[in-house]
Amino acid sequence: MKKIGGFLGLELPFSYYSPSHKTLALTSGRSCLNFILREIRPKRVYVPFFSCPALIEPLRYNKVSFSYYRLDKCLNPCLSEPLGAQEYLIYINYFGIKRSTVDALLAKFGDKVIVDNAQAFYEDNSGSWAFNSARKFFGVPDGAFLYSPRKIKSGLKPNTDIHVDYLINRLIGKQEMAYRQFIRSERKVTLQLRGISEISLRILKTVNFIEIADKRRKNFLFLHQRLKKLNNFKFDLASKSVPLCYPFFPEREIDKAILHKNGIFVPTYWKLAADGRLPDFEMSFVRRLLPLPIDQRYGMREMMFIADKVCRLLT
Repeated sequence: MKKIGGFLGLELPFSYYSPSHKTLALTSGRSCLNFILREIRPKRVYVPFFSCPALIEPLRYNKVSFSYYRLDKCLNPCLSEPLGAQEYLIYINYFGIKRSTVDALLAKFGDKVIVDNAQAFYEDNSGSWAFNSARKFFGVPDGAFLYSPRKIKSGLKPNTDIHVDYLINRLIGKQEMAYRQFIRSERKVTLQLRGISEISLRILKTVNFIEIADKRRKNFLFLHQRLKKLNNFKFDLASKSVPLCYPFFPEREIDKAILHKNGIFVPTYWKLAADGRLPDFEMSFVRRLLPLPIDQRYGMREMMFIADKVCRLLT
């Protein structure tokens, strides 16, 4: 029985739908991949050169052999050989806009595909091996959801080694302190097999997923309308896809420091991919890609500001 009485805790009402009942709710994408690898026991896994180094950590931890594969200019896999017995393919749903490629790979390889939906939280790949990351889409300290082609049980205890100070400090306007705390918190994310924390689960139960999806799509489509003629990365946004960011790939490299000075903060994906041994195209993508923010905190005013600044830098 829970303790009765005492001081009140943080009020987190249950109001909106949470996806947690559909699949296993773990603490991170890395822990999801760790769980999957323990379930399937692969002989070899194929991973794109252009991938987050954190994706490799569970493979090395489980002593799974892996090989890198290249991508074409649309970020589709360049595969020359079929998958062998106990061989699997990891494909990243880049920026949350590669649904058609995911569908094609699943149609071809079935459950031998592991879909990394860390950048595509809203995709429902039940019936295949897949995982996402709540931290990249919502203000939660941990959380990732694992999809499986078969019924599985975890029995894992909830994660209690979490920090929410950066979320609170960002909310009350202490941005610089919050960023330092966020970096420290991110460094503590591990592949340990633990369930999602109770606080993240409760926060997600307050999230209006439909409204957030609508905002992200509207912001994305506005930037695409303004910037598509300058964007060397060609794509189509599926009707149900909800993007992480707007992937702008200009003809030449833009100094991100200039954008930062104008209050536009964009990350770099991924400096240390494949230990820095990237093919030419992937390296150019790392250097020139601008993952422009389109999340639910912003509206048309911010999107117009971003589009105007970017256009001025290229003209």
